[in-house]
Amino acid sequence: MAYAYYPVIPCGQQSSIAFISNERLAGYPGFFIRFTSGVPAEFLGVCFHVDPGASNTLIDTTINWLTATYETFTTCEACGSAPTLNNPIPTYQFDACCGGQPQIYSIDTNTIVDGGVYMYGGPSVGPLVPGCYTLTEVQSITPFPFVDVDDLALQGDCTDVACQAYCNPCQCYSFTGGKTGGLVEALDCNGDPISIVIAGDELTDKYCLSAIVSITGATSTAYGLCQDVNGTFECAACYTLLDCAGIEEPIESTNPSLAQYAGTGIAIQIAGSTVCWNVILSNKTVCDCAVNVTIQFVYQTCIECNYPQAYKVTECTTGDVIYTTSDLSAYVNTGATLNLDCGGCWFIEPIEGIPPSNQPVVVEASFEDCPTCNSQFYELTDCLGNEDSIITINDLSEYVGKVIQLQFCPDICWLVTETEPQTLSGNVLIEQSFDTCPICLEALLTPKCASFENTGITPATITYTNLAGITGLRFTAQPGEIIPKSCYLSWSVPSTVLVTEYGDCIDGQCPPIPSPLLYRAVTPGYGTPACTTEYYETVECAYSEWMYKDVLEKRYGISNCCPDELMKWEIKHEMLMLDILVNPNYVCQGVSGCGCNQTHTPPPPCNS
Repeated sequence: MAYAYYPVIPCGQQSSIAFISNERLAGYPGFFIRFTSGVPAEFLGVCFHVDPGASNTLIDTTINWLTATYETFTTCEACGSAPTLNNPIPTYQFDACCGGQPQIYSIDTNTIVDGGVYMYGGPSVGPLVPGCYTLTEVQSITPFPFVDVDDLALQGDCTDVACQAYCNPCQCYSFTGGKTGGLVEALDCNGDPISIVIAGDELTDKYCLSAIVSITGATSTAYGLCQDVNGTFECAACYTLLDCAGIEEPIESTNPSLAQYAGTGIAIQIAGSTVCWNVILSNKTVCDCAVNVTIQFVYQTCIECNYPQAYKVTECTTGDVIYTTSDLSAYVNTGATLNLDCGGCWFIEPIEGIPPSNQPVVVEASFEDCPTCNSQFYELTDCLGNEDSIITINDLSEYVGKVIQLQFCPDICWLVTETEPQTLSGNVLIEQSFDTCPICLEALLTPKCASFENTGITPATITYTNLAGITGLRFTAQPGEIIPKSCYLSWSVPSTVLVTEYGDCIDGQCPPIPSPLLYRAVTPGYGTPACTTEYYETVECAYSEWMYKDVLEKRYGISNCCPDELMKWEIKHEMLMLDILVNPNYVCQGVSGCGCNQTHTPPPPCNS
């Protein structure tokens, strides 16, 4: 297994102290880890940063990924405050029965038989494709991609027919039955079982099969490998090429690219020959002398093929000339200068008759004149990879390898490189430049506070740019997991991840949570002091209504037909406000009158 090595830096320091190695680590730069076993004692329990871009000192320690176990985090702070992982996820090495490099994947279950052979039938996960694999548990290392246990089926061993079907090439067969017929049990080229029933001593159609499991009362005939035509396996057809002039001997070929021209009358020319050919589908079951041909030119008719429109193409700087029958009709009389796949910038002009030579050409781009075509082209690439590249011939020679900000794209950082001539995007106006993408991103982007929730049923990878402008960092959220809020310059998430934003970060920290607004509660059955609720509401509603009418009269001149009513309800309102000031729980005692032996009686209730 090939290994890549990455520096391991203790959190808070700059220089690396060890290497961690494994080819799979390339997908996880920027992770923060804490070792739990399989490393020297001085590494245990310490939080480290895996950073391929870090400065290195002399390192004499290498940590083996296959023997070391650790936990991953998104920041050093999260690593330092997290409890130790007690239930690591099982991880297995997948060795393909058909051979090839072993791969390592995590499976969130402990039901796998160690050393067992399993058929994987799920979607491709990196280099893991459907087939049979021997699974050997290595160590519990969570950053590896996950494989769904439901996509694994335990087999006997790698020699099982179903497993071997993935290793065998897809062959073309037909079968002949006996007098009483026959039966063939086989596997198609996708590994699915198929039964072929033969009635009597007939010859069957052709089948593409990866394995024959059993054959009863029949014989088989093999015709060679099947062809993969747009994801469907087909037995190779036999095609015959006939000379349009009837002079050359026919050619037989199984090239599937000939199918689209068979029986259409379209003429072709093949590499190494100037003869024009029509294509027909042969009735042969096997091409006895098949020749591998490469189609070079296509014409609508034999006449057009034998007497094609030719072009003289002249390089506008050196004056070099080539001739071609490639279709350049779209550029005739346009005055365009063409950039061709053979290099250089060329003028075109049609010629009559058969050209002295015929070189196929492909137009890469066209330009209005020769100076534009011969200019130095520059490509501007979005540091975050979100925008299409910009192609320009503006002089950016002093910015090659640097990062620029454009006047009309203030929030995007563009890396400048030289490129080959191609279709132009337009002119650019530079606002300012930076030495690197991280420096530019840190300067132009506003840090945002966000949290992530994986609402899907499979692990989800979140890619982000940290506050230092480092792009391509990522972490994995398990199904249902919520990644606590933190500060990022940008992020990219799959559709199953819910993002919650909390505003702009302040000094690298998420903004504080605002205090909730306090409201006075009004609940059903509220009471009123001094008087009954009905009386209180009657007085206040009537008073408010008449006050509103009074305002309309004074402000807009709308007359009030009953002005005395306002005074009536205003008096009741004022008396009510006075009664409210009285403590309802106060016990009122009778008092002696002035110089009399009589007592004073309190006034009646306000709503009497």
